[in-house]
Amino acid sequence: VWAENSPPWNVSSPDLEVYIPEKPGGPDNTNQHFQVVALSNGTFVAIWTQGAGENAPNHHIVCSRSTDRGHTWSKPIEIDGPQPGDARMTGVASWAFPIVAPRLKRIYCVYNKNIGIQDVRPADTGVLRVKWSDDDGLSWSREFHDYPVGRTNYSNPDPKVPETWIVYQNPLYTPEGTVIAGFTRWASKAVDTDPRNWGRNTEVAFLFFENILREKNPAKLKVATYPKGPGIRLFALPEEKKSIIQAKTVNRLRDGRYLCVMRTYTGKIYFSLSSDKGKTWNQPRPLCYEPNGEPILNPISPCP
Repeated sequence: VWAENSPPWNVSSPDLEVYIPEKPGGPDNTNQHFQVVALSNGTFVAIWTQGAGENAPNHHIVCSRSTDRGHTWSKPIEIDGPQPGDARMTGVASWAFPIVAPRLKRIYCVYNKNIGIQDVRPADTGVLRVKWSDDDGLSWSREFHDYPVGRTNYSNPDPKVPETWIVYQNPLYTPEGTVIAGFTRWASKAVDTDPRNWGRNTEVAFLFFENILREKNPAKLKVATYPKGPGIRLFALPEEKKSIIQAKTVNRLRDGRYLCVMRTYTGKIYFSLSSDKGKTWNQPRPLCYEPNGEPILNPISPCP
């Protein structure tokens, strides 16, 4: 219930507020995938997906800034979204994340852009698009550049149909200067006709931005997808004939291996390890509180 004296956003007693819609049900009703980076000068830059609802026709990417460590925030500006004259659901922009390149004094905004070719869901089916800011997020380029996402047998057989994919959190910066963003790929309707929300095949894979921290010409950026071929998949009860594994979090361990944890349909968190800096991954298994201990339970929710 929305009431003047008891706003629902305050139910968790947050320390700071960034953006509160004026009223429920408006064009800015839903604000998701909130990503924040701190710049070397102390400025916080926040990027998120906004719209009337998830997968709404006005889905767009916005940016806000704070220069007092998050206590106050600027009015959000739109980075990308549908434009006047666009066909319904064409042009929606979703699931953005920032990449900060300090040497270049640049912030990149990487996101999913629907180009009018529909498959599973408009907010999730799109090209990998990049825009950038050279003034700490005060303004963003009108220019953009698109990069390929590797394909598997979960992809639409027509190469003109973009992938259905989501990156849900900030990427990993490696000691070698590569930026790695894990993503969930949903199987195309052309290869999996299951209409259920949790019944469609999924896999986890990784975008490697190999030179984005040192190359300022967007046309020269190198973006690769790993693993080559199928991503991390999990066939387990209660849907043992379907791979349902999503929403990765990846971190680098002290011994150099990479650890990826993921939500599943099993009621448990699963994890996978890579010994070659994220290019290949072993078979996922339940994440436990200790070796051979109890598995960590989770209701198919992202688990950073």
